[in-house]
Amino acid sequence: MVTVNLNWLSNQEYLGRGFLIGQTEQAQDIVVYFVTGRSESSRARKLEFFDGAVKTLPTNQKTLQEGNPFLLIYNAIIPVDDFLIVGNGTQTDLIHNVLRTKKEGSSLSEFLAATFSKSVYVGSPEPIDLTSYEPDPPNFTPRISGILHRERAAIAIIKNVGGLEKQFFEFPLSPGQGKFISTYTGQNVPRSHVIPSFAGEPLDLVIEGNLTDILEKFYHALGPKFGSGYLSPGADFRVGVAAVIRSKDNSKIIPVIKNRC
Repeated sequence: MVTVNLNWLSNQEYLGRGFLIGQTEQAQDIVVYFVTGRSESSRARKLEFFDGAVKTLPTNQKTLQEGNPFLLIYNAIIPVDDFLIVGNGTQTDLIHNVLRTKKEGSSLSEFLAATFSKSVYVGSPEPIDLTSYEPDPPNFTPRISGILHRERAAIAIIKNVGGLEKQFFEFPLSPGQGKFISTYTGQNVPRSHVIPSFAGEPLDLVIEGNLTDILEKFYHALGPKFGSGYLSPGADFRVGVAAVIRSKDNSKIIPVIKNRC
């Protein structure tokens, strides 16, 4: 496994969307979700905690319509009882709905594998399969999802490798440690090129500080990059970062959010 910290994150020019799932130093469950975008339609959004979930919501409806709203507007983090669900698309709702029928004794990775085993379509006039990568050629953005429950977590990534590939990872949680995954590797490329998809296992990420510290560090790390080694030095691709923890007695969810808009 590869262990990194937020200094590594600061050196990546474009990660797309991604999340951290793990425990704070105080052994509280934590999920951090971020959105960045290169297009105006991708950036015409914000993150909000609304109706018990972290959602992506439009800031400019006209600009948003230039993209695909079925790919841009969704629940990103959903707390359910003592579970936390996170994902970069409407598949979070699918996980939420299937969770009600979760079999006792099945592992979290087995649950995710079963959830994504059969196609589920939403939207029109061209339905989108929530169990496949996103239909946004040429990138075919990976669909990334996670679930956290009782000191264990699992991550799924569904991507295009010349065909459909689904990978599932499960791991125990420990204080100050988490797993990180993003849709892309961090390398920015010209618009006519394919952005490289995340490859390999989720990264081990050290978690330090309180909830606000973690949010601010993530938001700063995702900011503009400067120097000759970057394709778009000075460009700010950030949309927003949301971080959610459970209170120490597991009685409530505590969210903090920072948007660029």
